[in-house]
Amino acid sequence: MGTTKKVPSAVRREQILDAACELFAEFGYSGTTTKQLAEKVGCSEAIIFRIFPTKEAIFETLFEEWKQADIEPETLDILDGSAMKTLEKFYGKLMEAEDFSAGQLVRTGWRRKDLGRAIMSRNGEEKWGNAYREVLRQSNDVVRVTLAPVIRFGQQNGEIKDGDPELLSEFFWSMVFGLVAIRRNYPDRYIEPQFRDIASLLSPR
Repeated sequence: MGTTKKVPSAVRREQILDAACELFAEFGYSGTTTKQLAEKVGCSEAIIFRIFPTKEAIFETLFEEWKQADIEPETLDILDGSAMKTLEKFYGKLMEAEDFSAGQLVRTGWRRKDLGRAIMSRNGEEKWGNAYREVLRQSNDVVRVTLAPVIRFGQQNGEIKDGDPELLSEFFWSMVFGLVAIRRNYPDRYIEPQFRDIASLLSPR
Protein backbone atom coordinates (compact mmCIF):
# COMPACT_ATOMS: atom_id res chain seq x y z
CA MET A 1 0.00 0.00 0.00
CA GLY A 2 1.50 3.35 -1.07
CA THR A 3 2.03 6.24 1.27
CA THR A 4 1.07 9.85 0.58
CA LYS A 5 4.05 12.17 0.43
CA LYS A 6 3.78 14.90 3.02
CA VAL A 7 3.83 18.41 1.61
CA PRO A 8 5.95 20.86 3.65
CA SER A 9 3.90 23.52 5.44
CA ALA A 10 5.65 26.37 3.61
CA VAL A 11 4.79 24.83 0.24
CA ARG A 12 1.23 24.11 1.29
CA ARG A 13 0.83 27.67 2.52
CA GLU A 14 1.72 29.03 -0.92
CA GLN A 15 -0.61 26.54 -2.60
CA ILE A 16 -3.45 27.73 -0.39
CA LEU A 17 -2.74 31.39 -1.12
CA ASP A 18 -2.50 30.80 -4.86
CA ALA A 19 -5.75 28.83 -4.90
CA ALA A 20 -7.56 31.34 -2.68
CA CYS A 21 -6.42 34.21 -4.86
CA GLU A 22 -7.81 32.54 -7.95
CA LEU A 23 -11.10 31.54 -6.31
CA PHE A 24 -11.68 34.92 -4.65
CA ALA A 25 -11.04 36.61 -8.00
CA GLU A 26 -13.50 34.36 -9.82
CA PHE A 27 -16.27 33.88 -7.25
CA GLY A 28 -15.63 36.65 -4.72
CA TYR A 29 -14.69 36.20 -1.10
CA SER A 30 -18.21 35.38 0.09
CA GLY A 31 -18.78 33.02 -2.84
CA THR A 32 -15.75 30.89 -1.99
CA THR A 33 -15.89 28.18 0.66
CA THR A 34 -13.01 26.48 2.45
CA LYS A 35 -14.33 23.22 1.01
CA GLN A 36 -13.82 24.58 -2.53
CA LEU A 37 -10.41 25.79 -1.50
CA ALA A 38 -9.41 22.41 -0.10
CA GLU A 39 -10.57 20.68 -3.28
CA LYS A 40 -8.55 23.05 -5.44
CA VAL A 41 -5.43 22.61 -3.33
CA GLY A 42 -5.92 18.86 -3.06
CA CYS A 43 -5.93 18.62 0.70
CA SER A 44 -8.40 18.46 3.57
CA GLU A 45 -10.03 21.47 5.21
CA ALA A 46 -8.27 20.43 8.41
CA ILE A 47 -4.89 21.06 6.77
CA ILE A 48 -6.01 24.50 5.62
CA PHE A 49 -7.15 25.42 9.14
CA ARG A 50 -3.88 24.12 10.55
CA ILE A 51 -2.03 26.75 8.48
CA PHE A 52 -4.66 29.51 8.45
CA PRO A 53 -7.14 29.57 11.35
CA THR A 54 -9.91 31.15 9.24
CA LYS A 55 -10.79 32.09 5.68
CA GLU A 56 -10.49 35.69 6.84
CA ALA A 57 -6.86 35.06 7.78
CA ILE A 58 -6.17 33.87 4.24
CA PHE A 59 -7.69 37.04 2.81
CA GLU A 60 -5.74 39.21 5.25
CA THR A 61 -2.49 37.61 4.07
CA LEU A 62 -3.36 38.25 0.43
CA PHE A 63 -4.32 41.84 1.26
CA GLU A 64 -0.96 42.45 2.93
CA GLU A 65 0.86 41.17 -0.16
CA TRP A 66 -1.22 43.43 -2.40
CA LYS A 67 -0.61 46.35 -0.04
CA GLN A 68 3.14 45.79 -0.10
CA ALA A 69 3.12 45.74 -3.88
CA ASP A 70 1.25 49.03 -4.11
CA ILE A 71 3.11 51.05 -1.49
CA GLU A 72 6.60 49.65 -2.10
CA PRO A 73 7.05 49.66 -5.88
CA GLU A 74 10.21 48.23 -7.33
CA THR A 75 12.53 50.00 -9.68
CA LEU A 76 13.28 48.42 -13.04
CA ASP A 77 16.77 47.11 -13.70
CA ILE A 78 18.22 48.55 -16.88
CA LEU A 79 18.39 45.75 -19.45
CA ASP A 80 21.56 45.51 -21.58
CA GLY A 81 22.36 49.16 -20.89
CA SER A 82 19.27 50.23 -22.83
CA ALA A 83 16.27 52.21 -21.60
CA MET A 84 14.25 51.16 -24.65
CA LYS A 85 14.91 47.45 -24.06
CA THR A 86 13.93 47.94 -20.41
CA LEU A 87 10.66 49.65 -21.37
CA GLU A 88 9.98 47.01 -24.02
CA LYS A 89 10.29 44.21 -21.47
CA PHE A 90 8.01 46.09 -19.08
CA TYR A 91 5.52 46.75 -21.87
CA GLY A 92 5.52 43.06 -22.81
CA LYS A 93 4.75 42.07 -19.23
CA LEU A 94 1.79 44.44 -19.10
CA MET A 95 0.41 43.29 -22.42
CA GLU A 96 0.50 39.66 -21.27
CA ALA A 97 -1.78 40.42 -18.32
CA GLU A 98 -5.53 40.11 -18.80
CA ASP A 99 -6.06 42.74 -16.14
CA PHE A 100 -3.92 44.31 -13.48
CA SER A 101 -3.63 46.63 -10.53
CA ALA A 102 -0.80 49.06 -9.98
CA GLY A 103 0.92 46.64 -7.61
CA GLN A 104 0.90 43.87 -10.16
CA LEU A 105 2.40 46.16 -12.75
CA VAL A 106 5.23 47.44 -10.65
CA ARG A 107 6.33 44.24 -8.98
CA THR A 108 8.18 42.60 -11.83
CA GLY A 109 8.21 39.28 -10.02
CA TRP A 110 4.52 39.35 -9.12
CA ARG A 111 3.05 35.88 -9.32
CA ARG A 112 -0.69 36.25 -8.89
CA LYS A 113 -2.37 38.00 -11.81
CA ASP A 114 -5.75 37.74 -10.03
CA LEU A 115 -4.67 39.40 -6.79
CA GLY A 116 -6.16 42.82 -7.51
CA ARG A 117 -9.49 41.26 -8.47
CA ALA A 118 -9.46 39.14 -5.32
CA ILE A 119 -8.96 42.22 -3.15
CA MET A 120 -11.69 44.12 -4.99
CA SER A 121 -14.15 41.32 -4.16
CA ARG A 122 -14.49 42.89 -0.70
CA ASN A 123 -14.34 46.53 -1.69
CA GLY A 124 -18.06 46.85 -0.92
CA GLU A 125 -17.50 46.08 2.76
CA GLU A 126 -16.84 49.16 4.89
CA LYS A 127 -13.75 47.77 6.64
CA TRP A 128 -12.05 46.52 3.50
CA GLY A 129 -13.29 49.35 1.31
CA ASN A 130 -11.66 51.81 3.70
CA ALA A 131 -8.49 49.71 3.84
CA TYR A 132 -8.39 49.56 0.03
CA ARG A 133 -8.73 53.33 -0.31
CA GLU A 134 -6.07 53.90 2.34
CA VAL A 135 -3.58 51.78 0.39
CA LEU A 136 -4.35 53.75 -2.76
CA ARG A 137 -3.81 56.97 -0.80
CA GLN A 138 -0.38 55.77 0.33
CA SER A 139 0.61 54.28 -3.00
CA ASN A 140 3.83 55.44 -4.53
CA ASP A 141 3.59 56.88 -8.00
CA VAL A 142 4.37 54.25 -10.64
CA VAL A 143 5.37 57.03 -13.02
CA ARG A 144 7.79 58.72 -10.63
CA VAL A 145 9.28 55.68 -8.91
CA THR A 146 9.36 53.05 -11.65
CA LEU A 147 9.36 54.70 -15.07
CA ALA A 148 10.98 58.13 -14.69
CA PRO A 149 14.43 56.74 -13.74
CA VAL A 150 14.41 54.63 -16.92
CA ILE A 151 13.38 57.62 -19.03
CA ARG A 152 16.18 59.71 -17.48
CA PHE A 153 18.69 56.99 -18.26
CA GLY A 154 17.47 56.90 -21.85
CA GLN A 155 17.83 60.65 -22.15
CA GLN A 156 21.38 60.48 -20.87
CA ASN A 157 22.43 57.93 -23.49
CA GLY A 158 20.48 59.55 -26.32
CA GLU A 159 17.77 56.89 -26.73
CA ILE A 160 14.92 59.10 -25.54
CA LYS A 161 14.13 62.67 -26.52
CA ASP A 162 14.67 65.64 -24.21
CA GLY A 163 11.87 66.84 -21.99
CA ASP A 164 10.49 66.44 -18.49
CA PRO A 165 11.18 62.75 -17.67
CA GLU A 166 8.12 62.50 -15.43
CA LEU A 167 5.90 63.95 -18.15
CA LEU A 168 7.28 61.50 -20.71
CA SER A 169 6.83 58.68 -18.21
CA GLU A 170 3.22 59.77 -17.65
CA PHE A 171 2.72 59.70 -21.42
CA PHE A 172 4.09 56.17 -21.68
CA TRP A 173 2.05 54.98 -18.70
CA SER A 174 -1.16 56.55 -20.01
CA MET A 175 -0.68 54.94 -23.42
CA VAL A 176 -0.23 51.47 -21.94
CA PHE A 177 -3.02 51.81 -19.38
CA GLY A 178 -5.35 53.10 -22.08
CA LEU A 179 -4.57 50.17 -24.36
CA VAL A 180 -5.38 47.67 -21.62
CA ALA A 181 -8.63 49.50 -20.84
CA ILE A 182 -9.68 49.38 -24.51
CA ARG A 183 -8.80 45.69 -24.71
CA ARG A 184 -10.90 44.96 -21.63
CA ASN A 185 -13.93 47.16 -22.39
CA TYR A 186 -14.01 47.27 -26.20
CA PRO A 187 -12.32 44.10 -27.46
CA ASP A 188 -13.87 44.49 -30.91
CA ARG A 189 -12.05 47.81 -31.35
CA TYR A 190 -8.72 46.68 -29.95
CA ILE A 191 -5.69 46.39 -32.20
CA GLU A 192 -2.55 45.70 -30.23
CA PRO A 193 0.31 47.95 -31.30
CA GLN A 194 3.91 46.86 -31.41
CA PHE A 195 6.27 48.36 -28.86
CA ARG A 196 8.12 50.14 -31.67
CA ASP A 197 4.96 52.19 -32.35
CA ILE A 198 5.08 53.61 -28.83
CA ALA A 199 8.87 53.81 -28.76
CA SER A 200 8.83 56.03 -31.85
CA LEU A 201 6.94 58.65 -29.84
CA LEU A 202 9.71 58.71 -27.22
CA SER A 203 12.69 58.56 -29.59
CA PRO A 204 14.65 61.70 -30.53
CA ARG A 205 13.55 63.19 -33.84
